[in-house]
Amino acid sequence: MKLDITRIRLLIAKYENAETSLQEEQELYNYFLENEAIPEDLKVYQHIFLGFNQLKNQNLEQELNQVEMTDKSNSKYVWYKIAAALIIALITSVFIFNSNQLSTQEEREARKALAQTVAILKAVSSEINQNTEKLKYINKFKSSTNKYLK
Repeated sequence: MKLDITRIRLLIAKYENAETSLQEEQELYNYFLENEAIPEDLKVYQHIFLGFNQLKNQNLEQELNQVEMTDKSNSKYVWYKIAAALIIALITSVFIFNSNQLSTQEEREARKALAQTVAILKAVSSEINQNTEKLKYINKFKSSTNKYLK
């Protein structure tokens, strides 16, 4: 039993790396089908391999017929999908065209606001420069008074 578990774990590792042969996958399937005492960490794989068997036993012809019928009924929706795509493209192009016109108007307003801001900042800068020159005289006066006070 211990040998089986180590072999099964090795085969599962190979299966996850897509390195198993059909015989090894059949061995895994048989192990999960025949054994009831399966470790908890391998229960997931039991569901996987037994689920594959259920899929194998389904009637594929019935599924193919069902797919063919849905393809025929969906063919009329192809034109609806094309029309919807064209409408979306048209609406998007109109929106982009209008947004470009708005952005040029917004751009003009932004440039005007920038020019006004630059003019204000230049005025503030010249006032600050004039006042700093006046502060130089205060520093000279302070240093000369400090000489006489000491």
